[in-house]
Parts: sequence; structure tokens; C-alpha cells
Amino acid sequence: MKKHLPILILIAALLLAPLASCAGGNSPVETGGESGTGTAAEPSTQAPETGAPETGAPETDATETDAPETDAPETDASTDDTNTPPESGSEPGTTAEPSDDVMSDPKIKELTYVALGDSIAAGYALANPETERFSALLEKYLDKTGTIDCTSYNYGVNGQTSAELLDSLKSGTAPELEKAQLVTISIGANNVLAPSVELLTQYSINLLIEDADARAAANAALYNKFVTQTEDGIKQFADDLPGIIAAVRNRAPDAQIIFETIYNPYKTVPLKLDFGVATFDISETADKLVSRLNEIIVANSDKLGYDVADVYTAFSQENDVVNADAGSSGSLLTGLDPHPNAKGHRLIADTIFPLIRIPGEERP
Repeated sequence: MKKHLPILILIAALLLAPLASCAGGNSPVETGGESGTGTAAEPSTQAPETGAPETGAPETDATETDAPETDAPETDASTDDTNTPPESGSEPGTTAEPSDDVMSDPKIKELTYVALGDSIAAGYALANPETERFSALLEKYLDKTGTIDCTSYNYGVNGQTSAELLDSLKSGTAPELEKAQLVTISIGANNVLAPSVELLTQYSINLLIEDADARAAANAALYNKFVTQTEDGIKQFADDLPGIIAAVRNRAPDAQIIFETIYNPYKTVPLKLDFGVATFDISETADKLVSRLNEIIVANSDKLGYDVADVYTAFSQENDVVNADAGSSGSLLTGLDPHPNAKGHRLIADTIFPLIRIPGEERP
């Protein structure tokens, strides 16, 4: 048993803090509401949630963030207010408020933006989610175009799965959805993360089994259960996706819908566990699972009529954008929290912004 003790300590360190926080069960977490108002959306009671990889986004620098596309506002991560890109010519860290004349300009179009999804949408683990999460950044980007007066509403729910999002839309949650001209959706990661959390947690418990044969049998059964659960989660996502889009279309028929691909939060985490029947490499396994979800997202975009923000590729090209890999230079004791940090949320916003169709402007 002594030879397993260091592994047990390691797994406990990895799981107890970051993975427990993903479940959102023990600590109060921002769950949504109108951006900047502090009003609460529906509370979260769902399973744990993670992030996902993306594809093709502007590069982000730890000290300096280029503006998304040429018409996006500039963001400087070195300033105190990184969430509010200053207008050209303004002092760093300041926000130029529109004048009353600008706000009354008939050329300024009002745009209601609704963010739906899991804890990534909610801004879990951010110091100031109301200003740092990607939906708040997109609102500021849109306001800076000079042609949009954007109001955003965030209905992200920690731990939400695709089935839970579909159920909530059918039950009439997200009341501002009927007004929306823009909707972003971040969902699917929890369909495969919850089984992953269960796998790692139970593996650490199985280390306490003294009998080697009994321990091996328990680990093999645990891994086979994980495979079944993740297959079911992926199938559930494929079944739910058309219903989610239909539910949004039913309530906001003219809205542009942008669906985010899922990034791999563990791409730099070197954790490998032997289950006897298979070796669990958390980085490779997470990548395979989110890639299968992303294939479903991309394959249905034309048929269901939504745009795809390739967050998977954007995150694959950057480091230090996820809590799990922000400090993982060779050490496993950096934790397994899969959520984006503030830099990651800026990268998501920079990936989505070029896709938004702005009235009076040609957009990709």
C-alpha cells in the first residue's frame, strides 16, 4: 500500500480543490443575468462543467492584445481595465463614454445580445465575471463600433449539459431571448466532463484497495463505465443540438446564432493513469472527446443555420488561457480547473467578434 501513497496524495491534490469547484455545488458562483447589472439568472444545480478547444482566432499576447479584426476595438492586457478596450486616442485604461448626441443618432442601432450555455458563458472562476467574461467584452466591442448600442444578457449556468440547456429553453428561461438579434451558445463540454471527473475521483479511491487483483478489477470496470458514459454524452449532444437551435429560433426567429466549438483544457497537463485495460492520458483523451463534439457542431452548421466560432483552434494556438494549463510547466500540482482565465475570455471574444453581422457593415 505504501507504494501507492504518493499517487493517492497527488490525485487528492488534483481533485479536491479544482474539480470540486467545477461542480459549482459548494461555493456561490456567478450564474448569469443582465451584463453589468448584477441581476441573477436561474440558479445552477447541474453537473460539473469544462471547457473546449477551438479553431482559428486572433493571437493574444500576455501583455498586449491586438484588436479582433481591423474594426474591433483595441485591447491592452497591461492596463487595469482590460475588459474595456479604449477608443483610439483615449488614455490607456479609460473608456470613452458615448455622448448623448451619439446615443440619439438615428444611425445607431440597438442590439440585444443573449449568451447561453455553461460555466464558460457564465464566467466561472473570473475575479469579475460581469466585466471579464467574453459576453461582456463583446458588448463593449459592439458599442465601440460606433453603429451599435448593445445590451447583453448572460444566462450561463454552471455545469449545464446540452440536455439541461434544451429543457431550460423549452421551459421559457432566458426571458430576454425574444428580443435578441444576437445569440451565442457555449454548451457540450459537460456532456463528457462529468464522467471524466467521476473517473479521476473514483480512481483515487480505488488506490485504497489493498488486494491488487480486486483493485485491478475495480479500475477496469471504472474505465469501461467511463467509456460508456462519454459515448452516451456525445450521442446526447448530437440528439439535443437540433432541438437547441430550434428552440432559440422559435423564440428569436431573426437572431444570428453563433455556436462555439469546445477547446481542450488539458492540452498541457501531463497526467497519465493506468487502468489495466487502458492507459488514461488526460490530454489525449480530452482532445479526442471535444473533437468529436466539434465535428457535430461544424457538420450541422449549414443545415441548422448557425455560425461557428472556432474556439478550439484559437486555444490550441495559445498557452496560459485556461486555469488548468496556466502554470503547468512540468508540475501536476497546478490543478485541473478547465475554465478560461481572463486572457482566455478575451480570446473567445476576439474569435466571436469577426463573425457578428453588424447593420450597415460588411462582415465575413
